[in-house]
Amino acid sequence: MNKNISRIESVIKDTLKINPERADETQKFIDMENSEKISLLRKMIRIRRFEEKVTNYKLDGKILGPVHTCVGQEAVNVGVCSALSDHDYIVGNHRSHGYMIAKGAKINLLMAEIFGKSTGTNGGKGGSMHVSDISIGSLGASGIVGSGLPVACGAAFASQYKNDGKITCVFFGDGASNEGTFHECMNLASIWKLPIIFLLENNGVAVTTLLKGVSASLDLYHRAQSYGISSKQIDGQNVEEVYYTVKSAIASIKEGKGAVLIEAKTCRFHEHQEGHAYLRMSDVGYRDKQEVNYWIANKDPIKLFSNKLIAEDIIATSEIEHIYAEENHNIENAIAYADISSFPSNEDAYSNVFIK
Repeated sequence: MNKNISRIESVIKDTLKINPERADETQKFIDMENSEKISLLRKMIRIRRFEEKVTNYKLDGKILGPVHTCVGQEAVNVGVCSALSDHDYIVGNHRSHGYMIAKGAKINLLMAEIFGKSTGTNGGKGGSMHVSDISIGSLGASGIVGSGLPVACGAAFASQYKNDGKITCVFFGDGASNEGTFHECMNLASIWKLPIIFLLENNGVAVTTLLKGVSASLDLYHRAQSYGISSKQIDGQNVEEVYYTVKSAIASIKEGKGAVLIEAKTCRFHEHQEGHAYLRMSDVGYRDKQEVNYWIANKDPIKLFSNKLIAEDIIATSEIEHIYAEENHNIENAIAYADISSFPSNEDAYSNVFIK
């Protein structure tokens, strides 16, 4: 057993190894105020509680359509979106609830959308996999692997053309990094020096396909260098590191240096998709259960950051418990709002299809 734990620790350390050549991002910016650090923690807790509730309701059959949660990956969601400004753009993928919440989406409307209700951010037409909200700079999400990359390049080109100062950040996984759109968009972004951040969430598994089975290298940030794009690899379980790295990328882009790729090493704690049938995927043995349990016990981003803030006397355990209680209450209210909201009418199927 001890040998297994030692092996798993070695795997985790290798997974989280960071590019030794990269500069210390935290030295480039004034440290965050304590209140800002507590805000990062609160956002991660809000996302975790939101996703846990969504999971339960999906299992109860109260949510229609596919549901993909980001449990375990909250530090990436919060670190990135907290570094972006309100007017900056994000383009998500099939696992987008966390980005939306971190960017400022109203959880009542987001929950209603996932429930397919007319009061949702997209009038109930998008559901879990296609959530978006233009009011917070979210340009949409899609279940088509790698499909957000060209959309993000288009948004970045528009910002460059209009000189409006906006940054676009596109989220995608290790699976999408093997799609043709990834390479095409990296080349395009490099040639045009687009104001875009490619945020690669490398959780080491695309559905049930392990990265090591489809890639000669487990470190994907090197691929950007082939296109002359600056790239960094970071610990995706460390919300502060994510935040400061994105801040550095934004500064570089605003200096006219072009696109940046950030590879965040992380772990998907849940299965690819929530629901009875997909829960059985864990039985096929595509992931080492001990390794996943090790991540959950030792690399939970919320636990790591909570312990750090407590050790630095920034927050007390009782205050964290109070945050959990408040966010539980907020999520319950969101559930209640979604529950009493009506489904779209038949006529709504023809609204917002074309721009007049």
